[in-house]
Amino acid sequence: MAAAPTPGTAGIGDAEELHDDTERLIRAEIREIPDGAYRFTDQIDGLGENPEPIVFEVA
Repeated sequence: MAAAPTPGTAGIGDAEELHDDTERLIRAEIREIPDGAYRFTDQIDGLGENPEPIVFEVA
């Protein structure tokens, strides 16, 4: 049985493998979205004493 890695010793290879797996899963999900035009608008609270909302629009 292999020993568990010592905390804090995860290497770059582990991070790259995680990135690659995540990318593969996300691309598979995106392929399932039907072709078309999509729009989304959202906002977050602004900053400072008199914050104005910050609007994000994605198309």
